[in-house]
Amino acid sequence: MIAFRYPLSLEDDPKDFVIEIGGKKVGVIKSQDTRLLRRFEFCFNNWKVKGNVLKLQYVVSNGKEIILTVNDKDSTGINLDQDCYFLDIYKPENELIGLAIVTAIDLASIS
Repeated sequence: MIAFRYPLSLEDDPKDFVIEIGGKKVGVIKSQDTRLLRRFEFCFNNWKVKGNVLKLQYVVSNGKEIILTVNDKDSTGINLDQDCYFLDIYKPENELIGLAIVTAIDLASIS
């Protein structure tokens, strides 16, 4: 089970997320406001986010290889009337944590 929790301490940004897997804390997603964008720093597996999270065009990588990409372009040819985004996750072992991280970033970006 993977859980994302808002930290309860007053020193933390309320848009930071604690990553728990099986009830054990394994990392944190820290968010920082800049003048134009919200930036995210992973304290998890040395992963980093590059790109624009608000426009749903970003890459999560570990510096050596791409973990996943996110974009708002529909490459399937399906015409959807809803706002949606598409994930390319390159290794099956990263699917669940990748989906959870993208969901946490999406929640932090709109709040």
